[in-house]
Amino acid sequence: MSYLPLSTTAKLNTQASTPVGTLNVQSQTKIKLNPIVTYVNIGYRF
Repeated sequence: MSYLPLSTTAKLNTQASTPVGTLNVQSQTKIKLNPIVTYVNIGYRF
């Protein structure tokens, strides 16, 4: 079992041409993941 904390910030800048001029849109979000990862390992030797 392992725990992997992860946090990141995503930023998005877009431009669109409109009849009245150029429109700039800026978006930002923070993503936080805290998953617990489980795994099973089985080995056989002869």
